[in-house]
Amino acid sequence: QENLLENLHRIRNALAHRSEHSYDVFSRLVIGDLPLNPLEKKPASFLRSTFRAHPYQTRFENYLTEILSIAQQLSRV
Repeated sequence: QENLLENLHRIRNALAHRSEHSYDVFSRLVIGDLPLNPLEKKPASFLRSTFRAHPYQTRFENYLTEILSIAQQLSRV
């Protein structure tokens, strides 16, 4: 869960700051060696890309589901 939150923070920084450093961190630590086409290697396109085909879900939708799960676990504490 911590790794997920760190990756979301890296994606957020790449979207918000658009600096060479934030893109470098995004490229190295978030997408790494994922098999993506060149258009999906930018932060916004990455979030719009397909996470799974059946049922269809984007990476953004998957991240929202994961964040909801973390929030629900924290609210039980």
